[in-house]
Amino acid sequence: MKKVTISLYSFNELGEQSKEKAISQHTNFLNSVEDFEEGEYSYDYRREDVISHIELNEYLFFQDGELAPCIISPSGLVTTFNFHGESVEI
Repeated sequence: MKKVTISLYSFNELGEQSKEKAISQHTNFLNSVEDFEEGEYSYDYRREDVISHIELNEYLFFQDGELAPCIISPSGLVTTFNFHGESVEI
């Protein structure tokens, strides 16, 4: 068996290109969950608002800016990383 270490990063720890990817993907996510009444369109989220939303939710990312599959407990004390069916508290 081989042991592998997976590094996860906060938004502020990402490089500029990875931050842009995270912002773009999160903007797409925000637009996908909005309930627009006048048909389908997207809201023009301000960059600062998207970054604030990412930071407030304490999302974790892989080095390339891809969102890591993590769940933060309601208390905010436990973060669980899910990877290929395995859950690990981090």
